[in-house]
Amino acid sequence: MAVALDTAGGAMTTPLMRLVLALSTGQLSMTVRWGAHTQWSVDRLAPVPVSACEFLAFALDALEAIPAEFDWVRAWAIGCMASPLHEHGLAEEALIQLHILTSNQFEARANAVAKLAAAKGDDSRKADLRNFGARIEDPWLRFRFHILLLRSAPGLRHLVPSGILGKEASAIKPATHRCLAFEALDAIEYPGGNWLADARAAARRIEDAENQALAYARLARAACANYYPGRGRWPWAPTKGYDVTFSVEFARSRRRRSVARCR
Repeated sequence: MAVALDTAGGAMTTPLMRLVLALSTGQLSMTVRWGAHTQWSVDRLAPVPVSACEFLAFALDALEAIPAEFDWVRAWAIGCMASPLHEHGLAEEALIQLHILTSNQFEARANAVAKLAAAKGDDSRKADLRNFGARIEDPWLRFRFHILLLRSAPGLRHLVPSGILGKEASAIKPATHRCLAFEALDAIEYPGGNWLADARAAARRIEDAENQALAYARLARAACANYYPGRGRWPWAPTKGYDVTFSVEFARSRRRRSVARCR
């Protein structure tokens, strides 16, 4: 794989959106089931990105899931995306992935950190994680940074102020982002609220039909996992007669027809 990236990496990243699109919409690929064999699994019910920031954020989600033996691929991809990550406020989250989740095999991490530092105009190689979160203005991106820190580095839990995740999630305005944040809090059993109910309220306000159907599907999966521990793998059971599988497929087919008409 290292040889492939070294020889064909340019074609995979020209234009750069080709790489970002492949990572951020991996759940739509016919090969998504490969995760069962490669240990690089993406959420098949992940939302479909509709903005430049979402494309990059969901690309980082895919990179976070890369298995440890291939973590240098994460560093390579982050290095390729350094400039747009900085432009859209995701450089700090990318640095957390590099410093905490990634080894320096093939010097890939050092190269990626150097590229992020060049894009940011500072020396990100001297990372002070305590100050990273304060630099992020957008509530959703700041929430993503803090929950990644909480998930990936339990030893650094003290860097995430107590109760701040609930406040940050409540401050998020876009319905899709707000729903994702409350889902994440429910997944880690974060104290202080009924996060699944909050996520359901946010899902009702999602305007995009496909992303709303996907949100309901994820909530159904979470409800099954909560009420039937160990049996929550989607699709296990319908909820209140709502056929979520049909709704997701219907929303996706409607979007395909809309795209075809635009062409």
